[in-house]
Amino acid sequence: MSISTFLLIILFQKMAIYLSTVDVWIVPQPKKNVWVTLTQALQQDHMCLSTGSAENLMCTCLVGVTSKGDEFPIGLVRLQNQENENKTPEEWAEFYRHRGVIEQVKAPVQNSLILWQRWVPHLPTAEGEPQELELLGSAKAEYCIQFDFSPIKEVKLNEQIKQYKVEFRAGQWCTAVYKLRFASTTDFRPHKLDKGVFLICGDRAYPGIPSCLIGGPCTFGHLTLASPNMTQMPIGQEKGETKITK
Repeated sequence: MSISTFLLIILFQKMAIYLSTVDVWIVPQPKKNVWVTLTQALQQDHMCLSTGSAENLMCTCLVGVTSKGDEFPIGLVRLQNQENENKTPEEWAEFYRHRGVIEQVKAPVQNSLILWQRWVPHLPTAEGEPQELELLGSAKAEYCIQFDFSPIKEVKLNEQIKQYKVEFRAGQWCTAVYKLRFASTTDFRPHKLDKGVFLICGDRAYPGIPSCLIGGPCTFGHLTLASPNMTQMPIGQEKGETKITK
């Protein structure tokens, strides 16, 4: 056997060993693009992600556009109209007292979020918790809800929003606030919202109703891409100022 033939045999053997171990280093690829999967899960047609933080893939370049009271989910607006047509101011006062309203509310009701506990149970139940999205900011809200609930034994079951950014606190961000002495749901199950509708909590947004959200304030709206002409929209300087605890 010639030296050249011997060297060729050795070379082929090394290549065979290398090829047999290459598969170990190949990262399995998902059958579907992960962002396509996420976009579909959020019921959106597109998604924009910020490159500012590789460690936080859910930090987006989206901003929240809050809805007016008559633009809230149709089921909630319909319930508000029905209640206003059927109840006198005296009946509304009794209604408020039984639901633990902290702030004085004038009748007929203007903030339909006061009917939250009657409306949410009729929403479709979601299979899992809605994904929380970080926003660059959001427009000021007309009507908000705040979940003023202090759990004792169920602390670990609740996700809490502690808003430290002044521009997103109730007094600055909302025109009127309804303070509910309970968590976001009474059945402790997540619920779906219509496609494109988000629960916006300052610089956070959810494509559904979390099962045990407390804190706030929050309102309804939709998301859009940030653009240079959005000069009137509050933008938080540091994302860490809003704390989410679970």
